[in-house]
Amino acid sequence: MVRRDIQRTRVLGGIGIVLCILAFVVVTLVILQSPGLLPVGQENQTQELQQEENGTGVQEQEAENEQPKEKFLYMLHTTPSLLSIVDLEKNDTVKEISLSNGPHEMFYDQGTDEIYITNKAVNTISVVNREKNDIVRTIKGGNSPEGIIVTDKKIYVTNPGDQVVLVINKALGSIDKEIHVGEDPSHMLLSQDQRKLYVLNRGSDDITIINTNIDAFIDVWFAGDNPERFAINPHERFMYVSSLNGLITILPMKQPKEYREMRVGLGASEIAFTPNNILAITVNSDENTISLTSLTQEMLLATVDVGVNPSDVVITQDGKTAYVSNAGSNTISIIDLQQKVRVAEFPVSKDPQRLFLREE
Repeated sequence: MVRRDIQRTRVLGGIGIVLCILAFVVVTLVILQSPGLLPVGQENQTQELQQEENGTGVQEQEAENEQPKEKFLYMLHTTPSLLSIVDLEKNDTVKEISLSNGPHEMFYDQGTDEIYITNKAVNTISVVNREKNDIVRTIKGGNSPEGIIVTDKKIYVTNPGDQVVLVINKALGSIDKEIHVGEDPSHMLLSQDQRKLYVLNRGSDDITIINTNIDAFIDVWFAGDNPERFAINPHERFMYVSSLNGLITILPMKQPKEYREMRVGLGASEIAFTPNNILAITVNSDENTISLTSLTQEMLLATVDVGVNPSDVVITQDGKTAYVSNAGSNTISIIDLQQKVRVAEFPVSKDPQRLFLREE
């Protein structure tokens, strides 16, 4: 009797061991097949394989997430006096804001999300709130205001006829000071630290530098013959000055007297730099083209045909696309900067001039 019990116990023990082994195998298979319970490292490998099959990778997904969702192009029209807003996803004008006569320049104030526009014919400055897409304020701008720069507390405006830059109290709208500069001051630029204001004087072929802490003249640079517009590259190492005779004068910021010249196209005016500091794009209004030049080699890389009488150019944050306003053909040209070709063109309201690109 005891011997039978021992045999029975041995049999049951063996069956138990077999069942335990089978249960372990089943549980292991379930765990391995579950997508949420893969061993460390295997889950990432599986995702990477899936991304490769789908033609996407981690870097591409991150880049896609970082891309702006919407792009809007703001443009000034001299006749009629308008600020139009174009949705660049649809290449369609979504809003037109009537302005005072003779809009000339605009400046986007990121701190207040407002656009300041000089109205040369009526001596005023219009302030457009981007959220409301409407004029919320009008400020006196002196005598025939042209160029404009806005800081946290001040508005700087050029008055070419009086050869001065006005310093306007941003909060009160009152003129605090007049700074005498060169002949026919027009376009202005602000350093990244907002400590220096650069004023292009077309009549005297020079650039006045103003210390914004004391609002006083501190230096003057030669700007080349017949300067038209100017721009500073993203790293603030060079200043490019365009001339209607087709030359770019390159001024090293630390040694501006050691300038050099580079030929582009006739009617050279507006200049823009790609964010990666590789290309400079110059608008050639007399040739209906833009010039793409290398910042490192300082040489012409390509000339691209655009519309009639191009007036301004802006570049997307990724540096891949440029938009050019064509005042003579009432169009916007779209340029692929990687392929260096015009890929499209679409119509806008009459006489598009200055551009501002907002990506959000």
